[in-house]
Amino acid sequence: MRPGQEQRFNVWTDPEFGIYSPWYGDASDWGRIRFFGIYGRYQDNLKTVQPWRERILFGTEMTGSPDVGNFFFKPFYGARYVYHTYEGGDQTQDLIDGWLGVSWKIGDFSFSSMYFRRWADGSSPLAWDRYADNENFYQTVSFPLPFGASWEKWTFSVTAAYDNISQEIASMYYSVNYNKHCTTWHLWISDNKAGDEIKAGLFFYINAYPDIKIGIQSETNSEATKKSF
Repeated sequence: MRPGQEQRFNVWTDPEFGIYSPWYGDASDWGRIRFFGIYGRYQDNLKTVQPWRERILFGTEMTGSPDVGNFFFKPFYGARYVYHTYEGGDQTQDLIDGWLGVSWKIGDFSFSSMYFRRWADGSSPLAWDRYADNENFYQTVSFPLPFGASWEKWTFSVTAAYDNISQEIASMYYSVNYNKHCTTWHLWISDNKAGDEIKAGLFFYINAYPDIKIGIQSETNSEATKKSF
């Protein structure tokens, strides 16, 4: 899935089941790694109703952000491999993702630049689950907003995604974070320029568990949006 070119499909699904190992290693000491597996059953609803199909994923991912002390640039990087297999065994997919970036600060302004590359091979019997090569560059700028009490923190961020394949700015992402004590509210607007679509949403999370979010978002229709890993 390339930025700004999200595809929408009508998909029925049973609950997914996933198993994730603990992270091994330390991201600040060159890297950490974990393994995962996901099982699910899905049914495409295209012009005609398709049969239910099982999908099993096996994967591993690594992330790193080594401690470089007071050096101006803070590097970060990661990689992910995901193997897809499907009911019947006649089709498989392999995805290899890699990303490399740096972050830095100038006064109250924070910057982050990241290069992302995906290599995709194979095919899927599920229309929403077909991936292609992907190459993008992301640039983020964020800064604090000058209001709120001393125990509150407001931050505005904007991210531009540049599609290196189509050679255009594919999407813009705007957000405002409100951080109070141990919780954060995140209001966002996504402008998918290549797909000519604007979406917005709001979610909430506890700072100690940033991967667990509760929220809502707008949709242009009721169909499922293809998700990437």
